Amino acid sequence: MTWSHSHPSARPACRGRLRRGEALLSLTRRAWLLALLAAACCSSRPALAQQPAAPSECEAKAGFLLNFLKYVEWPPTTDADTNAPLQICVIGKDRFGTSLSSLIKSKAIDGRTVVLENGDAECAWRQCRLLFVSGSENRRVEEVLAAVKDLPVLTVGETEDFLEKGGMISLVMRDKTVRLEINLAAAEAAKLKISSRLLSVADVVKRK
Repeated sequence: MTWSHSHPSARPACRGRLRRGEALLSLTRRAWLLALLAAACCSSRPALAQQPAAPSECEAKAGFLLNFLKYVEWPPTTDADTNAPLQICVIGKDRFGTSLSSLIKSKAIDGRTVVLENGDAECAWRQCRLLFVSGSENRRVEEVLAAVKDLPVLTVGETEDFLEKGGMISLVMRDKTVRLEINLAAAEAAKLKISSRLLSVADVVKRK
């Protein structure tokens, strides 16, 4: 019987291909988890030929906002009334249309209803569980973030520099997909605990 042996010089190339394959698998898995997380709240839409259509940008972002209420832990002192609705507040141009409002009507988080608020009053921002700053308000992001600094309010934006300005989570479009970036330091300063599941699918996690 004749045994064949691979030449030693071929092994580094094989290992290189293996590492590239593992990296690709990791990226694919992360993209799949990201899409699953964004679309989880949109699964009630009718499917076409048993294949649900990919959510639009607004639908994906709406799904993320609702899911953030599930995968972020607020300090126990946040709510005096534990039965009060959870507020998602939108500042600036609301591009969600009915995507977000129709989504939250049928959802509850830990037995609590979710309500959508649109307003421009600083006192109202401080009562929000999640504060979404539209891209139309990029020039006043610092003003908005300063108004809720160190308060247990999850700040979410959609611009490339949102984290650098002190925001906690940014939903940015890359390759026609909504990508997730997280400023963990800012969230921890407000005593918010972000789930490891969210951290695992983020493209960027800023820890300092």
